[in-house]
Amino acid sequence: ECMTFEDTPLDQFEKLMRVNYLGTVNCVRAALPYLKEEAKRREQAKKRTGGSCYANIVLVSSQAGQVGLYGYTAYSPPKFALTGFAQALRMEVKDIHKVAVSVCYPPDTDTPQLQHENETKPAITKALVGTTVPFTPESVAACIVRGMRRE
Repeated sequence: ECMTFEDTPLDQFEKLMRVNYLGTVNCVRAALPYLKEEAKRREQAKKRTGGSCYANIVLVSSQAGQVGLYGYTAYSPPKFALTGFAQALRMEVKDIHKVAVSVCYPPDTDTPQLQHENETKPAITKALVGTTVPFTPESVAACIVRGMRRE
């Protein structure tokens, strides 16, 4: 939901931190052993055929994870936290384990979440955002995949 700090119940802050930050941490924790193995396999193949030896972790943040915006006081902090998590994790796994870590910051994307958010968005936020046309989920996903291929 998109609402002001004073209108947002504390449990909404906790929920968004659990889902958007800790949910990501838990997924990375579960996947990392497999990604390290994949990077080892790729490194051996690279010696024979060339190509990349890195496995990829791509965290999905939001433009609201780069710039605070009116009405996003509960949503933005866990999205900002993903950047710090990615920076620290990258230092731990890139050179030693050949696992690349990146963060993408998609713009408004045409999803049920955005539709729900638009129902609760304060008038000030609507005025700040204007009449932007949301990206399709497919175009956002294609952009993420292109970024992964670049390392």
